[in-house]
Amino acid sequence: MTMTMTMTMTMTMTMTMAKSISFTLPAIEDLDGLSISAIHVDIGDMIQIDQDILSLESEKTVIDVPSPHQGTVTAVNVSVGDKV
Repeated sequence: MTMTMTMTMTMTMTMTMAKSISFTLPAIEDLDGLSISAIHVDIGDMIQIDQDILSLESEKTVIDVPSPHQGTVTAVNVSVGDKV
């Protein structure tokens, strides 16, 4: 599967799995300067639906982003500090 998360800003995260699946994160309003503060998965990890896969941070808050799918992570194409 390929899970691609795209925020309405500039963030894309791809996790490749056996079957290709894409999803879009909901728009997050009134939060400027979001960046990836943590990635909670590594290549080879088995993830479950609703498991947190990364955290986004601004000056105001930290938002944990859950996976809408389950599978095995074979690639993570974002890094801590990437701007959203």
